[in-house]
Amino acid sequence: MAFIKMNLKSECLGMNTNVGVFMPKLKNDKDEEEKYGFGERAFEPGMKYQVMWLIDGGCNNFFKWYQYTNITKEAQQNSFITISPMARDYTSMRKAGGDYFHYITEELPELMRFLLPASPNAEDNFIIGASFGGYFAYRCALSHPETYGYVGAVGGPLDVVYDLKDHRTPHTPKAEDVPGSDLDLFTLLKRLQDSGRPVPKMFHSMGNDDFTWEANINARRIFQEMGVQTKLVTGPGAHNWDPWQGFLEEFVKWLPLKRGPFWAEED
Repeated sequence: MAFIKMNLKSECLGMNTNVGVFMPKLKNDKDEEEKYGFGERAFEPGMKYQVMWLIDGGCNNFFKWYQYTNITKEAQQNSFITISPMARDYTSMRKAGGDYFHYITEELPELMRFLLPASPNAEDNFIIGASFGGYFAYRCALSHPETYGYVGAVGGPLDVVYDLKDHRTPHTPKAEDVPGSDLDLFTLLKRLQDSGRPVPKMFHSMGNDDFTWEANINARRIFQEMGVQTKLVTGPGAHNWDPWQGFLEEFVKWLPLKRGPFWAEED
């Protein structure tokens, strides 16, 4: 296994940025095979791994997922790669600092597939975000369903219009400017449905005392009215990493994991 810190020059951002990558072991030990219930599968050149993309909650810190959760343990046990980019603009409102949306949805996936044995298929790519990164993960997946087949959020304000009424900052839009725009998750979903393109499978979660509770409940109701079911997980806790670790484990259990390298043809 390996944890890799990459520093790369992004054309979208116009500057250098860091990316964290966790690679599972290429071959399972005998005790791991017996403990986790899947057989030894040795990696061969040309084989691919499933990928989980981890989006931070707005602190521009790619390491937080590794610091506050057991994501490396989950990735090792289930044989998937994790990629955690730095991100700091989830609504494309900052006048300086670069285009994080196109960096994460287009530039970075292309580069990572060149450098890593990462599957290019949507069914093998899962994106999850914490806090406002959860909203951003949904924005990415609903805009690029050919890239991400599964999306998750922990404590993410999915009804961003509802959230912005109380939590707007100088770097986020006014709530009344969001409906009908590229920032509105329901508008993005409607466009997908009208186009006939596949809709990513959706997971979201929050603690009972999380201030994003209503934004999540509203979002689930609207998604259901649009004919889309979501996997919702709730439990004790507020808006912090304490409950999010458990929600991450539930997200991993929910995914269609292959638990090893495989031969993949590009969709």
